[in-house]
Amino acid sequence: MRLEQHVDSHLVSPPGRRLQAVVSLSPKASRAARGDDERGVQLSLPSERRLRNPVRVDADQRLEIGRLGPPGRLPADASHEGQASRGGGGRPRAGRAAAQRRMARRGFWRRQPRHDDRARDHAGEHDENRNDEEGQTAPSSAMIAALRRRVVHGRLKMPQPSRRSQLIPFSPIRTMFRLADEMERAGGGPVFRLHVGDPDFAPPPVVVEATAAALRAGKTHYAPTAGVQELRTALAGKARARNGLAASTEQVIITPGSTQALFATLEILFGPGDDVLLPEIYWPNYVQETMLLGGRPIFYPLGPGYQPDVGALPQLVTPRTRAILINSPSNPTGAVFPEATLRAFYELARERNLWILSDEAYEDFVFRGSHVSPGSFERDLPEEERRVFTLFTFSKSYAMTGLRLGCVVAPSLYTATLLRKCQEPLVASAGMPIQWGALPALTETERAGVARMKAAYQRRRDLALSILQPAGMADYVPEGAFYIMADVSETGMTGDEFAVALLREERVAVAPGSGFAIQPRFTADGSPMAEPSPTGAPEYPTNPKARHRVRIAFCVSDEELGEGLRRMVGFAERHRAGAERPPAQRAVRRPAKA
Repeated sequence: MRLEQHVDSHLVSPPGRRLQAVVSLSPKASRAARGDDERGVQLSLPSERRLRNPVRVDADQRLEIGRLGPPGRLPADASHEGQASRGGGGRPRAGRAAAQRRMARRGFWRRQPRHDDRARDHAGEHDENRNDEEGQTAPSSAMIAALRRRVVHGRLKMPQPSRRSQLIPFSPIRTMFRLADEMERAGGGPVFRLHVGDPDFAPPPVVVEATAAALRAGKTHYAPTAGVQELRTALAGKARARNGLAASTEQVIITPGSTQALFATLEILFGPGDDVLLPEIYWPNYVQETMLLGGRPIFYPLGPGYQPDVGALPQLVTPRTRAILINSPSNPTGAVFPEATLRAFYELARERNLWILSDEAYEDFVFRGSHVSPGSFERDLPEEERRVFTLFTFSKSYAMTGLRLGCVVAPSLYTATLLRKCQEPLVASAGMPIQWGALPALTETERAGVARMKAAYQRRRDLALSILQPAGMADYVPEGAFYIMADVSETGMTGDEFAVALLREERVAVAPGSGFAIQPRFTADGSPMAEPSPTGAPEYPTNPKARHRVRIAFCVSDEELGEGLRRMVGFAERHRAGAERPPAQRAVRRPAKA
């Protein structure tokens, strides 16, 4: 069961956050369930932003938008009393209950208690034999999908969205982000946010002051597409001195975050139907952006400790392969690829004439040894022989995730020109004030702040291991970034099930591993082997290596990390022991940010 489906059956929206819908069944089931009239069976749907109003679907598939009666019952004019006036004697027709039982067996709806039911549960007053009409009837994902299919796909005569946009998978990080936000808004205490890689540090004060000064000075207009010249020059100097790249100012293109840097780079490297080699456990945006551009992600295997199996790479390269993507240190695994592995990637790219995209967002957080940039291997080569695009970001090293600033160092002036040309219709440029604000962050005096962050993340990595390893939930040591893929297999749950249940019972948010390992399949012509889903999340197979994993981000305070992990381990222990009831939820104030 995928995350979005599992959420439907486990998380209950707070009071006042439900939609009601009348949904038609098949014509046969409609007649059996409702008699000869065309009224629908009313269901209560979880809160969905896409459906702002109740939707009524008649037996002939027509749609009407309108307000309906109380949840869990038929509309007033379709009640049992209404049937009495047609000779029914106030009793439901004989086929109605049988049809409802058949639909329930097929998973079209599930019983879900009302909020006051749950209060009685805790007070020990719940009557398990209560009539279903007294509570809300919650639909399954299949019923939600059926409703959305009628709303989205032609019933309202709207144009079809593009097939490509419908087939890219969702990111599990954003899904858990939304669920955690909704849980906090509903009350009951804070959520321990171990699901998102957002540093708990503040940006350097010099960045804040320089950004404010730029705003006061009126530097609020369009920036050059390639970025402010002074910042490009500073970044080129940093790339030469710290990364060993042969970088000039003209080869640096400033972008609004490295996500945009990746998209612009992919855009110039391949066309529809071309292949890009990606790690089999990856940051979700890699596959999303590749598929959005019409490419095919081909996954290279990872061995123990999530290290690439370089021996398996050559047979993955075909005439359609255009590029290899490397992410070291890795999100989501925290693995750091040794120099020998990076050289093997580079030599394969030279031999088979491929591009390399090196995502180095976590370059400053390597806990053992030093960071190696693949672009340094070609420093002494002529421009026309270089093939490495290097992606950097200010988000992680300087805790500037919300300010959206990154860059690409192109291997040549020609490829930099193409990047600049492709960026213009996408975003025009990165924001002018933040470019000026980021400039002082690149000075050597600010390196001390980055070193303090690195020391904090290493300390938190060690704290996480000290809690997870005795519980059998950590089977490797991440050497960089601030993530670990924890093993939850002994609970018998998938990562999706574990993440949702942990959030519901312990208010701890983690990211399910399956979202970092979706593996779309493609036809010979490069089309995804999937159909658009009315939920917006097509079903794709998942790499088994991540099925029973969850990603933990240890970029929160020591106190929040320790408490969140202890709750998680306790939750796992209870489920291993077969405990049936969760402990009473504890309201713990989240520690102040560093």
